[in-house]
Amino acid sequence: MTIKLPKDFFFGAAMSGPQTEGAWNVGGRLRSYWDMYSDQEINAFFNNVGSYVGNDMYHKYEEDIKLLKSLNFKSFRTSMQWTRLLDQDGKLNPEGAAWYHKLIDCANENGIDIFMNMYHFRYA
Repeated sequence: MTIKLPKDFFFGAAMSGPQTEGAWNVGGRLRSYWDMYSDQEINAFFNNVGSYVGNDMYHKYEEDIKLLKSLNFKSFRTSMQWTRLLDQDGKLNPEGAAWYHKLIDCANENGIDIFMNMYHFRYA
């Protein structure tokens, strides 16, 4: 039996922003409730790494996008974090917005559709 995906099926990967971005204290990113939980329950995390260690997509997004492309993925979903996008007063954090623009541009340049959802943990 042959099974074919529909022509318009999005074949890709999904990654959580807090689990993949890393750079928790870079680019004006604020501390989130998830970060606070990580501090309070560090033993709940494998090797006590907490929420601070990701795959460092913040610095390696170009490599990560190229890896997705090499795997023939056509899309990927990640989370935009309020703690990176907004400052303490709820205004746009230019550094965070610029990074998300670079991530999206890189995905587009590599033929990958990016699906961005808003990360639900707000700043503490």
